[in-house]
Amino acid sequence: MHTRRQMTAWFECGKRGGPAADRQELASMADLWDSVSLFGEVTAEFVSECRGQGIENYATIFGGEGSFDTAEHRDATVAQCLKLCDELNVDGVDLDFENASPSSRDGYSDLLRRLRSEMNARGRKISICIGYSPALDRYPRGSFFDPAVVGATCDQIRVMCYDIHDGSLAGKPENDTETSLVGFGPVVSWPWVRAAMSFWLRYAPADHIVMALPTWGMDYDLTKGSVSKSPVAPAQQTVRRYWLWYLGMHACTYNDDNGNLHLRYETDVRSTLGHLATADEMGIPTIAFWGALNGEMLNMLRDWKCGKPVLPSLVEYSGGTQPTVEI
Repeated sequence: MHTRRQMTAWFECGKRGGPAADRQELASMADLWDSVSLFGEVTAEFVSECRGQGIENYATIFGGEGSFDTAEHRDATVAQCLKLCDELNVDGVDLDFENASPSSRDGYSDLLRRLRSEMNARGRKISICIGYSPALDRYPRGSFFDPAVVGATCDQIRVMCYDIHDGSLAGKPENDTETSLVGFGPVVSWPWVRAAMSFWLRYAPADHIVMALPTWGMDYDLTKGSVSKSPVAPAQQTVRRYWLWYLGMHACTYNDDNGNLHLRYETDVRSTLGHLATADEMGIPTIAFWGALNGEMLNMLRDWKCGKPVLPSLVEYSGGTQPTVEI
């Protein structure tokens, strides 16, 4: 077990109706969060609230290829990061740049190196939101980011371990490293998260890596051929529920009010416990979640942060009240 398990989060300021509601949410999660990436209506006052709770804080910078494809754009992005650090007094910035082309790889590497130099001079940190695809091993230059540069320049590497499948049947090139896999399937699985962590451990120490997990499931309407992402699982409509040991999740089939047949891959306490066991085994101390956490998940995570062993919890947890077939 780790000497100290940690959790980071993304937090949208202003979403709850105002500063008072944001402060209330922060207070309710302060025992879980060790660091937080802030976006939305962020204020220096709220950053101070985070620091008062002992929570390291980052300002999120969203962007794409246009943020670093030219020297002028890289200058502007570095200036934006430094301005936010000065105005908000955050501990660092969190870069969330996605869906750029491999041709912009050198520009992105230059941005990271320049930003590292500037942040070192100011005693600030760099966090980064980054993806994983099995194609990264076969096509190492097929992505806009260089994993070695990411590992050398970033203090916190938030590996987005979700969106394996997108539910589409449209063809994609074999060397596509930036998009989800084609076809129906889960949002995440135990083997896929393990592969993602193994990949990034080749480029960065374990205490710089964050296992970022989803809170939603993938619900496929097999009659219409459509997909939705929702944290809400079907209740009385469930026809049959399965525990898929290899993937590490529950799946269920049900008919909706229109009679359409659905297949749903779920994210719940049992599937998440498996990921936490992987984190412990691989020596990764920090996890994160994109999306809202329900009460059952929060209770489990508080036990986890207090040092409760993961594997006995995984064996004990039955996956809810609905009958489950284990296959």
